[in-house]
Amino acid sequence: MNPFQGAYVEAMQLGREDRSQKSEKLPDLNVPGLYRFGDTRNACSDITKIKALGWKPQYSPEQNVREYVDWLYEQENVEDILEYAERTMKESNVIRKADVNR
Repeated sequence: MNPFQGAYVEAMQLGREDRSQKSEKLPDLNVPGLYRFGDTRNACSDITKIKALGWKPQYSPEQNVREYVDWLYEQENVEDILEYAERTMKESNVIRKADVNR
């Protein structure tokens, strides 16, 4: 469930949609089956109660991802930053292999 629209949205779906907009700037989509230990991997938010109080989403999940990707690629040396972050997390043993057979 996405708190912005109250609809279930998969991260991969968002990634594919945004890639069609900026495919020349984005590296190949890679799903290595790894995750950061301690991160929430599966979450589903229910915004029914807050919507009943009059709140409504201002942005779609697609808009949020697009804004993040735009920001990310405005940074200098983004590929170096991402490579450094991945290497550091692996060296710190916080990257784990997902059990896809669950």
